[in-house]
Amino acid sequence: MKKGAFGLTLSIIFTWLVGVPYSLLSQGQLGVSSKVYALVIGISDYQNEGIDKLDFAHKDAEAFADYLKSNAGGAVPDSNIVLLQNEKATFAAIYNAWDWLLETCKENDLVYFYFSGHGDMVNSTMYKLGFLISYNTPRSNYINNAVRIEDLNNYANTLSVKTKAKVILITDACHSGNLAGSDFKGNLLVGEQLKTIQNNEIRITSCAPDQLSVEDKKWGGGRGVFSYYLVNGLIGMADKEKDGTVSVKDISNYLQTSLSNDVVLKQKKHRQTPIIKGMDDFKLSKVDPTKVSALQNDVSPITAMEGDLPPLPPDPSAYFFYLIEGREPEKLFQFKLLSSLQPKDISLAMLDDTLFRNRMVPEKNMLDKLKQKLQSNPDALKRFNRKLVDILSTRGQDIINLYLSGDEQEMERRRYYNSVQNDYEVYAKMFEVAVKLADAKSPLSNILQIKYRYFSGVALRLQIPLAKDPLPLIEQALEFQNAALQLEENAAYIHNELGLLYKMKQNFAKAISSFTTATEIAPTWAIPWSNLSNIALRQKKYDEGLQNSWKAIERQGSYSAPYVNIGSIYEEQGNYLLAEEYLRKSIELNSRHYVPFERLGYVYMHTTQYSLADSFFMKPPSEKKRI
Repeated sequence: MKKGAFGLTLSIIFTWLVGVPYSLLSQGQLGVSSKVYALVIGISDYQNEGIDKLDFAHKDAEAFADYLKSNAGGAVPDSNIVLLQNEKATFAAIYNAWDWLLETCKENDLVYFYFSGHGDMVNSTMYKLGFLISYNTPRSNYINNAVRIEDLNNYANTLSVKTKAKVILITDACHSGNLAGSDFKGNLLVGEQLKTIQNNEIRITSCAPDQLSVEDKKWGGGRGVFSYYLVNGLIGMADKEKDGTVSVKDISNYLQTSLSNDVVLKQKKHRQTPIIKGMDDFKLSKVDPTKVSALQNDVSPITAMEGDLPPLPPDPSAYFFYLIEGREPEKLFQFKLLSSLQPKDISLAMLDDTLFRNRMVPEKNMLDKLKQKLQSNPDALKRFNRKLVDILSTRGQDIINLYLSGDEQEMERRRYYNSVQNDYEVYAKMFEVAVKLADAKSPLSNILQIKYRYFSGVALRLQIPLAKDPLPLIEQALEFQNAALQLEENAAYIHNELGLLYKMKQNFAKAISSFTTATEIAPTWAIPWSNLSNIALRQKKYDEGLQNSWKAIERQGSYSAPYVNIGSIYEEQGNYLLAEEYLRKSIELNSRHYVPFERLGYVYMHTTQYSLADSFFMKPPSEKKRI
């Protein structure tokens, strides 16, 4: 399977290379007190159905982590490796792990970052950004919902320039070229900083920007071709000089030769050209003769890697997260109360939350032990808070993703006639808590603040139908969304929300501008096109309304709203046959929405089918799933 923009395995290895036996590295490259750290990520199974599944990305990550724990990889202990696979690899978890690396690494330390999954690029006349697609990234809105290549470059530069750690970046993906391209040093780095980066960072991409990387069962029983040869080469197959070590030059030559001569690639008529930048003589690994012999005899290289340690016994923290993971935190904790507390008090208050204790905790003494641990151990508290931030952020992201995908139930929660029941304020409070718990210097903190403001604005908008004077609520909601926009001007879902608020103010010019901006930023997203269609309907610009509805349907044929718009346009034009057809199509896709039932009632009144009209006016949508 080819791996690229939703079809290409992005195996990014950010390798702050400290993971090899210290004696292997040339003098001055690694100090005697240096350590090795690794963040290894592999995502084959994505949450969003619109993102193609991969077959072996999680296996590539596991193979690389196993290599690090082997003698050839430096026997890196489990405690120094964060391995995130599939549903564990949320964008919050990835950012949290990067913050851990920044906090933990010292001068001359070596850090591996390996990412195997999807990469993509947003490219329009407004901007051009590359992203790593996390497990919970939505299909059409990457900004603030995926991991920016720009952020990863900043992390790399910070570690190499400020911390003076050793950095090697390896990518196996398209749309991540900026990780190894000519601009990887950063626009603000000059003089000694540039020299430091050149000495401390090594970057490798699996293919040229216009190429794709490939995975297949024929490599190691199921691997990405780049990952397969990379690990083999590091184990010792790249040691052509027979000096017992593998240098950057060695791995470069080995990857170039292996991918050029690979039989499977030739059969596929696929060309893949790795690109390597960095110090040629940097020593990466020590040859493992036993494993090299096995590889030369066609034995799978990723079997029985040594260095595995038995799992640690469960502790109070593990017990707490076992209780809450996979559940909806807004139903377990009182976030309105928690959001009013100081950051230092939030985690302990969560452990004492009566709602949580009464519902979820059979062994309350475990929470008492956890509370004592967090009070006495600042490092444990920091790790605990990071995990909480991941869980809260992931839950909030689930709600956003449901809306972005046009999910029927989520769309109904945001309808005006469900204003009493939606309780969106809890998500704003949940993100407010996450902001307080997060590291203020982390890029994740900025993302959390954006979503706190976004949800605060949405919660206010959903109160507007109940207000005697809606204008103050509209203005307050606009203030929150504009504040979110100041932190990220290219977030399509914020522009879309602004469009809805301007539409409520009857300021159709600004609404159209906001919805149009959303379509430019996220051209494959259906909802803003449908919203543009609805405004055209209100303005009786029927041809424009039909065009925008069809653009929405082209992007997501299962989204019901554009069919309502088309049906309503035909109703106003007196074409009741077509109006009935498209309104019924809308109900077929979403039987929860009230509007198409009401409009069909009027259609049947116009066609003198009064008893049928009454049935659509009188019965709630839930009773008309079959019509």
